[in-house]
Amino acid sequence: MAFTRGNTAIQSALSESGGNGGRASTFASFKSGSSYKVRINSLDDVVGYEAASVFKVFDTTPVEKRSLYHKAAELLYLDAKNAKDESTAEAIRKQAYLVKPKPRYILAAIDLETGEKLYVDLTKNQAKAVIAVVQKKAKKLDSLAFELTKTGESTSTAVSLTQLDEDELDAKELENFGKSKGVEFADEDFEALLQYKGEDEQLDDLYQFDRKLADRVAGKPSVQAVRDPFDDPSGRIELTDDDMPF
Repeated sequence: MAFTRGNTAIQSALSESGGNGGRASTFASFKSGSSYKVRINSLDDVVGYEAASVFKVFDTTPVEKRSLYHKAAELLYLDAKNAKDESTAEAIRKQAYLVKPKPRYILAAIDLETGEKLYVDLTKNQAKAVIAVVQKKAKKLDSLAFELTKTGESTSTAVSLTQLDEDELDAKELENFGKSKGVEFADEDFEALLQYKGEDEQLDDLYQFDRKLADRVAGKPSVQAVRDPFDDPSGRIELTDDDMPF
């Protein structure tokens, strides 16, 4: 299980380093301008995981420990350490940070419009804003509805969670709010969301990011080694006419 739940996920995010509750199989679309009216039943419905992504290069992909993205970042940080000057080192460190896997978080809630389970993918900073509200209202979650909203553009988006009054819900939303009390999210719900790439697919992402770096991660030599005809792994030397000087 490559994710953390509840207080463990929340502490990670805050650190400075439906009616029938049907199962969803994918993350909800949560682009800038999106808004959902939701019910959040528990602090335990915040899940943390690690993912790699580079804006406009390759999409967010969950990672296990020691992925090829980790290896790529480590190679770049080593390059930065050995750089000739600080300006070069800083440029390399920025590249390393881009490809380095980072913490991400899933907020599981009930979509009051549909009554179905809703899963929203958040960056660490976005999660911190949401968690602050959930923690403050933790003792009253059973009786509260919220509006989850995303604003901003590009890499400067912000997420907010705002408490709603009862008169801000229509009849259908109120019905779904009542029916969804106590709906639980199993680990399997979250595991179904996190699709891990094999090493070939990870390399494809890295080639999109930096071809030379991807070659290094794949272990491809920069210069093709020349084989010594007398270097026989079997311990026997078999000469051909081409090996003889006459």
